[in-house]
Amino acid sequence: MSIGSHSIFKRAGGNSKRFLCTSQDGSRIVIYQDSSIRWCNASDSKYEFMSLEPTIEDVERVVLSPTATLLLLYNSKEVRVVEIPWGYSQVSYEGFQKFRYLVDLKQESLIKQVLFHPLAYREHCIVILKRDNTIHLLDRYYPYDKQPNLLVLNQHDGAFGMEGLVTDIESIAFSQDGLTLYTLSAAEGCDIYAFYPCLPCSIEIDSHQLDALMHKSIVQYENLSVETPDSTKRNTIKQFQFISKLRQRPENGQTKIDIPIEWLRVRGQGPFTIAPFPDRYYDRTAVQLEILPIGATNDLLLMSLDDGTIAVLYKDLELTMCWDSKGYSYNNSLALVESIRLEKGELVLKQGTMSQFFVLSGASDVYLVDTSPWSKILSNCIENSDLEPIADLQFKSKISKIEGVSNVDSYATWKKDSEPSDVFISKDAVFIKPTTVSDQPTSAKEQKNTDINVPRYEVALNQPMSEILSLNASFQAEAKKPLSKLIDPSKRQVKLNNEYNEEQLEILTNVSKEFLQKIVKAQAVGFNLHNRCLEQQYELTRQLQYSGEILSKQEKLRSKSQSQSSQCESKLQRQDKLLQRFSGLTEKLKRINESPKFREMNITDKEMAWFKEIRNQVLVFNQYVHNQKNLQDQLRYLQKELDKLSLEDKNVGEKSKSEWTELLSILENDTKIIKECNNQLAHASSEVGFNT
Repeated sequence: MSIGSHSIFKRAGGNSKRFLCTSQDGSRIVIYQDSSIRWCNASDSKYEFMSLEPTIEDVERVVLSPTATLLLLYNSKEVRVVEIPWGYSQVSYEGFQKFRYLVDLKQESLIKQVLFHPLAYREHCIVILKRDNTIHLLDRYYPYDKQPNLLVLNQHDGAFGMEGLVTDIESIAFSQDGLTLYTLSAAEGCDIYAFYPCLPCSIEIDSHQLDALMHKSIVQYENLSVETPDSTKRNTIKQFQFISKLRQRPENGQTKIDIPIEWLRVRGQGPFTIAPFPDRYYDRTAVQLEILPIGATNDLLLMSLDDGTIAVLYKDLELTMCWDSKGYSYNNSLALVESIRLEKGELVLKQGTMSQFFVLSGASDVYLVDTSPWSKILSNCIENSDLEPIADLQFKSKISKIEGVSNVDSYATWKKDSEPSDVFISKDAVFIKPTTVSDQPTSAKEQKNTDINVPRYEVALNQPMSEILSLNASFQAEAKKPLSKLIDPSKRQVKLNNEYNEEQLEILTNVSKEFLQKIVKAQAVGFNLHNRCLEQQYELTRQLQYSGEILSKQEKLRSKSQSQSSQCESKLQRQDKLLQRFSGLTEKLKRINESPKFREMNITDKEMAWFKEIRNQVLVFNQYVHNQKNLQDQLRYLQKELDKLSLEDKNVGEKSKSEWTELLSILENDTKIIKECNNQLAHASSEVGFNT
């Protein structure tokens, strides 16, 4: 059965908007329409159904949690969180509604946007943007009027003026790490602000992420100087203290950390500067903000304008956390990497991939924007601290039109039989487009891993550091030296514009020569340092590349180690069995030896004869051994005597040679006798065994 013909897409009545949501890997499917939820696994041919009571009308957006266990529905007046009962069938709505919030129209503002907090422990926190520009962080385990840790950001504190507040917020989005909440303001056209850190009362965060935050905080703290504003110093020190307290909690992989309420009340910082800022942007209004991941730790900001323009932005400076500073702005900088002009539409990230997003233009066409031709290179350069590859890089994305797709209401990825497909649905149709999971080339890495002859690694540093240090020391010593010739004070006070200024010009020429020599040395040191920096950057790139290759082989080594460990375990088990059998046999022999039954048994005549024969043969063998030893001693003695005689008379050599030959014949006869004795012993032993 094809995806488009799946029964989950069949309409049960009504003509309202359909929302399709899937898990990150595309294996779990959820569809909402007309206050009802359908869900199934991608491999199932049937789906489960549950209706919502009471109904919720005019739903603006549906969001599936990262674990695909919770479904978030909202309109301008209501927010509802429903648990998807995976593994159950024919269930009722009672017991699966986890949160419901109704806006009090007399006292509260309407709802504009709602998100799950990506770092919330067990997905307990939802973030609500209201039309009065306040941002509410709610715990779904409690009703709105009984929230134990209700947190409202960007709220007016009653002071005169609007300083420190973000107004006319159109859209919000979390950064890839879940720590920063970006807001898009249309007050001045298109301004971006950040709430950092934006955290719930309980977070679930990786210890490695905490370590990375600590490293950033240390670097920011060490870069503080006298010129740094007091507000930045205060926030940087407070950030260092905050991260230090988080790292003191027990770390067991993924951990739950409770954060005190005083650390949660953060203020917005910005607006971000955008450079370059095209002139046509001044006449436009911002509409939507999305965060596009391009690497493990890098992301881009996508800002859409009301004329269909999409600004692709990159945060080029590291932010500092802000708690108590109004109108705070430090390192709030964005670089305009690319400006894309398409039809006006909604930005939707492509699931299962990085660097790609769709533009759903409503009644018109659908476009796929692929930034990977340059964004992957940019991400790698940032991670490797090597900007050389982007020197000649063209920051131009690949834009393709999805043919045959229009009037799209929702998009998601459906993965069936390890083959993912992009699914676009409208009120009346379902569009299926095949896609690929990974578009990253792996052939080069696999080819490197299969190489047998691996060359020896050599450091790519041509100039030793000792030489550079020596040049620097020489320059420092030269720079400290005074001028070789002192200028007469009387000549110093004479104006240069006089008829006798030739001598003054000569003095200036000599002084200039000395300074030029020092400048030449300084340039030489600088040139060497510059080359050294380039070489170190290249060497760092190589080492990171090789480190990446080594890390990629860890999985193979781990799997091979597991197989070898299992083999070793089986060998050890076999050895234990053999040792048990050996110990059992030893115990049996010991019992036989200690048994009086075997001690009282008489030796038979054949056994007596066999033992006597063995004893006789042993005696004969020992006698032959002693004879051989005596003959060897005699041979050594004769050899010594022959050596003495050879010095006295040369003719003795022939006689000694004949004696030596005779002695060898005697030894050969003795050897034959010993072999014959051994054969007789073996024959006697075989006869005794046969008779027994």
